[in-house]
Amino acid sequence: MNALLIIIAFLAPIRADELQIGMSAAEVRDRLGPPERVSRQISYHRHIEQWIYPAPLNLRIDFRCLPGQEARVQNVRSGGEPKSP
Repeated sequence: MNALLIIIAFLAPIRADELQIGMSAAEVRDRLGPPERVSRQISYHRHIEQWIYPAPLNLRIDFRCLPGQEARVQNVRSGGEPKSP
């Protein structure tokens, strides 16, 4: 029975509202796996990293990356709708 629940949970689509602002990049990777594409925007003393998960997830996750700190979720978009703090 437990194996069936694990399989169902694995096959169920992840929704943007299951991801929380402030989650670490490692937590997101553990939940969703590696992104298909990563883009970075570098500016003074920080950079923004965007992880892109295409269909069926259709998610874009923005991470705020500061020197010496772990990257943290800043924004989650599903189908173009942002989820901001």
